[in-house]
Formats: sequence, structure tokens, C-alpha cells
Amino acid sequence: MRGLAMMVLAAALLALSPAVSLGNSVYWEDGDGVSGTITGAAWNDLQTAIDLAQGKAKAETTGVAPAGKGKVYVEGATYQRSAADATVGDLLIREKTTYSGADVTLPGVDLKGGYDASFTTQGAQTVLNVNGANTASNQYRVLQVSAPSSVVDNFEVTKGFTVKTRGGGIYVSGSGDNSTLQNLLVKDNQCYGGYGDSNGGGIAIGAGANGVRVSDSTITGNRVQNTGGGIVITNSGSSSAPVIIENCEIVGNWTTKSNYNYGGNSGGGIQISQSNKNPASRAIIANCKIEGNKSRLGSGISFGGWEAASRVVVFGSTITGNYWNSSSSYKGQGNGIYAGSRVLMSVLNCTVADNTHPSSPGRYGIYGVNGSWGVFGRIMFANAVVTDNDNGMYDVRQSASYGTSGAYLDFQNTTLDEANYYEYDNTDGNVNSTTFLAALTAGNPTCGYHSRNASGALSSVLEQNLEGAAGFLGAGEDPLDPYQLTPGSNSLNNGLAQLDAGGFLFVDADFDGNYDAMLDIIVAGTAPAGSHLVYSVDLLGNPRVDLSTGLIDRGAYELLQPVPEPTALGLLVLGLPLLKRRRRS
Repeated sequence: MRGLAMMVLAAALLALSPAVSLGNSVYWEDGDGVSGTITGAAWNDLQTAIDLAQGKAKAETTGVAPAGKGKVYVEGATYQRSAADATVGDLLIREKTTYSGADVTLPGVDLKGGYDASFTTQGAQTVLNVNGANTASNQYRVLQVSAPSSVVDNFEVTKGFTVKTRGGGIYVSGSGDNSTLQNLLVKDNQCYGGYGDSNGGGIAIGAGANGVRVSDSTITGNRVQNTGGGIVITNSGSSSAPVIIENCEIVGNWTTKSNYNYGGNSGGGIQISQSNKNPASRAIIANCKIEGNKSRLGSGISFGGWEAASRVVVFGSTITGNYWNSSSSYKGQGNGIYAGSRVLMSVLNCTVADNTHPSSPGRYGIYGVNGSWGVFGRIMFANAVVTDNDNGMYDVRQSASYGTSGAYLDFQNTTLDEANYYEYDNTDGNVNSTTFLAALTAGNPTCGYHSRNASGALSSVLEQNLEGAAGFLGAGEDPLDPYQLTPGSNSLNNGLAQLDAGGFLFVDADFDGNYDAMLDIIVAGTAPAGSHLVYSVDLLGNPRVDLSTGLIDRGAYELLQPVPEPTALGLLVLGLPLLKRRRRS
């Protein structure tokens, strides 16, 4: 009787609950308005729906692709590739097809997951599990994006396994420019192969893929044998359309190549590169957590160039707890940040802390630049907090063997913890390293040093506000965001944001005193018309500028102060939207 009663109760509750689809279905619509639904869809059906939304068959029979972008809305909890799906491996958003032997370019697709049965409301992420493995018949990535302005939204992307190619989870090729990857969990994907062939365990953004954006996503548990455990960006982004990584958590990814080989085993979290004979990369990383990644070079972030200077801006991010990959037979360099030759890098309002090896120290939390092949490299820190990194910072290798180029670190309004250790490579006697080290001694709140190139010419001057301990909240008070500032921190209201004539405040990425769109960061006010980088709140959604003073804190977090009566600047800031706080599960 009790069992019968429970059955009756369950039936009653089911009758009161909203209708739930018991199978997976996919809605598709092409750019000409033709649409349909595939009911009970499997892995193969996902590809069929994408092809229908792109108008592939239509283009192959008429030579004309649909006029606009297609849509694919995916219902259901999980799609997992099986042996029955032998004809389909990677899901493809295709660049083109053929008609009478001629190429027909296909439009992009909005591929969105987590829909209810009516395809009107998104909920939990749909899982895309390609079920890849290290067998000859089962080496697949999850998704390739090769059509421009495509959108991939609200999926878990997992179990990709590729060999001697890019992107274990997702690969955005050069023809996928201006595409957006958002609200994703990219986890447990792998990319293996020889040097130069395996890059981007989680996501790979390929040459020429300008304007690609990765937003509000978590990239975790991915591994690669060469570069970019979480994300790799290679020869991608332009001055008007950089690659943007924003509001993401890039956590617990790693590179596995055991030995150093021309830059291999680098970029545990993110790798940004310019390879031989190709254009430089340009990337913006904003409001991200880059944490617990491991590699040989640049366990958190690694940058490098070959013939052209890549331009990278990192803003409002934490680069913490990254560490040397102990499987390497070489000591780590740059457990937090590694900047190789020919990179122009700005680290703005970031917290770079506790980057180390848990048992055996590697070599330096920040490893900076080689000025090689006659082109300088430079890392510029502004409004940053740099503290408790293993062996501190190794400045530049600037010697006769690297020509007459300059290479250096610059600091403006940056807090350097007294625990940091600094070293300057003075192999050829071009720089007075004793003076350099003395200038960075604890207790000297305003210090400067002059870096000279191999010919002895003055290459850089840095000065302003190098101070002692940052004053963090600590994991005991907030285990998820322990790098928030305490009320007594010397980093409070000690940053610098410049007022543009247009009435907005910005952080100057290249220290030139002028506002540059798609390079400098607007932190308050109203951005002018056109494309700009606007990040007016921190990782927790707190306004970037103190409303009472117009000042900005150093580091990735702003400490909320009591709000006074609104001022003209305050009214501007209050009108800006807030980001929701993301917590890891």
C-alpha cells in the first residue's frame, strides 16, 4: 500500500510539473527562414542540423547560400558520440561547400544549447562529449568553427582528443573571424603530437581569426603536449579587431611535454604567439581568473614572438597559484608570466601572486623579455600588485648576443611586495646590476633604474611608487576571492586612471598619455561611438572607480567604500552595468 501511495503521489506531482521532453531534439533555421526540428537527435543529427542551418545542401544544388546566419537550438542534457556515429567526428561549422566545382561560402551559425522543449528558454548547459581517446579510430575534437560571426553558447565541451593538430575542445580557424564563444565549460580535452603540431588543449584560435571573443566561460582540466593548455592564440587578432578573452576562469590546465624544445611546454593557462613569417597576434585578456595552471614556461600566461611584436593587454585579472610542471627536466621560467622576445605587454590592474612550485622552486614568478633580432620587448605594469612569487622577477636578458635592441620592465603605480626577489641578467656587463638590485630593495617607496642596451645607450627609465606588502583579505576570509584588498592596504586608491577630454576615465596601456581605442581600458564614464574596451567593474561586480575620489585601486579588486552623495563623475559610474559574480562549483 505504501508503494502504491508513493506511485500515486509521484503521478500527481508529475501532473503538476511543467512538460519535460524525454528525448533530445534540435531546432534549425537557415538564413532564408526555412526551418525544421529533428526529434530524438543523436550526435550525427547535430551535424545534420548545422548543415541545414548553413544551407549546405541548398548551396550544393543551386550555387547560392542562404542570405543570412542560421540558427541551431539544442535541447537535451547530453550528446555523446558513439561507435554508431562513425561517419561524423568533429562537429563542423563549415567555411564553404562546392557547386559545379566552384566554392560557395557558407554563412555562420548561432549554435546554442540548453533549451527547453519549446526552444524558447535556455537552462543548464548541454553537454557535447565527443568521447575521444588515444586510438587511431577515435581522435576527434568536439567542434570546429570556420564560418565568420558564428556564436557557440551554453555548452559543456568535453573529451576531445586530437593528435598533431590544434584545439582538443574547440578550434576557431582563420575563416571563423569575429566569432563568439560564450557561457561554456571547456573541460578535460587533450591535444597531443610533436613540437609545433599540438597547441590548445581546450581552445585554439588559429591564424587570421581576428575579432574572436571568448566570454563568461570556464576552461579547466585541459592538457596539451606543446603550448596552450587552456587556450592558444596564434597569429590572431588585429589592431581594430583583437582576440578578447573576458570574464573567464582558466583554471587547472597544463602542458605535458617533458623537455624544453624551442618554446614547447609553455602557456599552461594561455599561450599567445606569433610564428615565423606570420602577422603578430593582438589580444586582450580582461577580468579573468588564471589560476592553478602548470607548464615549463609561463604556467599562467606565456607570450612570444618571432619576427613581429605581438601586442597583449591583460586587465583586471588575477594570475595566481600557477606553478612549474615538475615533469619537465628543466627548471620553470615565469611560473606566473613568461614574456619571450618581441612582445609588447601591458599588465593593468592585475594581481600576480603566489606563482611557484609546491615542493621544488622553479625559476621566477615573472620571467621577462629577450630583446632579440633587433626588436625590443617590453612588459609594462600599471596599477598592479605583484607579490610572493617564487624567486620574484627576472628582468631582461639584454646582452650582445641579442643585438642592440632594448628589452625591459616598466612600472607605474605598482605595488611590489618586499618578499619579492629581483634579478637582472648582466652577462655582457651592459647594465649595472648592483644599482638595479639596490633600487628595488624593500622600503624604498619611490625608486628608479636605468636599463641600457648592448651598445650602452639608455633604453628605459622606470619610477613611481614601488611599495611594500599589498594587504590581502586571505583565503580564511574568502576562499574563492582571497586577493581582495583589506581596508588598510597601501594599494587602495593608489592607482592611476586618466581623464580623457571626452569625459571618461581610462587606464593607459602604453604609457603614452593618449587614449587609444582597442588598446586602453575605459573604467568609468561614457565611451565614445565605435569599438572600445570598457571594463567598469571588477571580478566581483564592484565599480572600478571610487565614487568619492575618482581614484582606482591597484590590483584586480576594488574595495567598496561608503557611497557619498553623487558627484558628476559618480553619476556617470552609477549608470554602468555590473557583472554578476561567478563562483566555481
